[in-house]
Amino acid sequence: MMAAADVVVVGGGVVGMTAAVTLQQRGARVTVLSADDPADTVSTVAAAVWYPTHTDEDPRVLDWARQTYTKLSRQAGDGVPGAVDRPTRMLLREPYVGPPWWAPACADLLAEPAAPPYTALLRFTAPAVEMTPYLAWLRQRLAAGATVRISSAYWGKRGRRQVAASCLR
Repeated sequence: MMAAADVVVVGGGVVGMTAAVTLQQRGARVTVLSADDPADTVSTVAAAVWYPTHTDEDPRVLDWARQTYTKLSRQAGDGVPGAVDRPTRMLLREPYVGPPWWAPACADLLAEPAAPPYTALLRFTAPAVEMTPYLAWLRQRLAAGATVRISSAYWGKRGRRQVAASCLR
């Protein structure tokens, strides 16, 4: 039987583990239910790079980008396993008309002329996460005060599948 929990998070990948750690930091007793160990989830082969491209300008996205940039950069500076700051270059083919809409979230964006066929070169630092060590770090942080249950199925007394979900705003 599971220990009493305020919140049950379904999924042991990077999103589930991050949600669980965040909820635990805010005082919740957390249980994570996952079909696989976090080290065996799809998240281990995912790439995580801060880079808000392919999205329209939106103040909410800018706020999320700013918060994510700040958090990941802080983690990289603190030596969190897997969190790194990567020098990044972005070559533009379209005419450069000024910094992109997401520039206020980025601490060090610089624009330079570029050789054809490009019109500009943007240089900035993009926080990135290498998932295998990062997931292990999340699991270690969570393990101190939460329950992580690895099982491919959760069954009730009458053989019915029980599903628990948590949605964050």
